[in-house]
Amino acid sequence: MGEVNDFGRRNPAVFLGGAALTGFAAVRAARASQRDRGAGNGDPASSAVHPETLARDEDT
Repeated sequence: MGEVNDFGRRNPAVFLGGAALTGFAAVRAARASQRDRGAGNGDPASSAVHPETLARDEDT
């Protein structure tokens, strides 16, 4: 942990940029996993069928 503190003191801009990127990646991963879990929970909004899909299915 001391190495991380030293790096942050020597390169504050790089450290803060990396922390911001890590935060954005964590939020995106959390939102993506939330969408995946919502697909089968009975919520009509999360399992809505798009009109293009219906039109394709009717053509076959």
